[in-house]
Amino acid sequence: MEIFMYTVVVVLCGVFVTVHMWKLLNWAWFQPRKLEKMLREQGFNNNFYRLFIGDYKEMVVIAKQAQSINPIINFSNDIVPTVMPFIHQSVQKYAVRLL
Repeated sequence: MEIFMYTVVVVLCGVFVTVHMWKLLNWAWFQPRKLEKMLREQGFNNNFYRLFIGDYKEMVVIAKQAQSINPIINFSNDIVPTVMPFIHQSVQKYAVRLL
């Protein structure tokens, strides 16, 4: 009887873990890839989905370029390319599609 109860508990734990791992995988990988595919079909050719790192490397490179090209000492009201360079570049690149 004890062996049967342990087997039932192990099977239920295995099912529980499997269901939650599937939900996590669906949330972290399958849904973003599906959304990316649907956006590409509509003509939005954006960056590929990358789990964990995303666009971090590109954001760092663009931020360093913006700081070197547009120093904050430059006194002008156009601070967006210096303060938020990745967002500024994305808007410049993809804003035509949104209108």
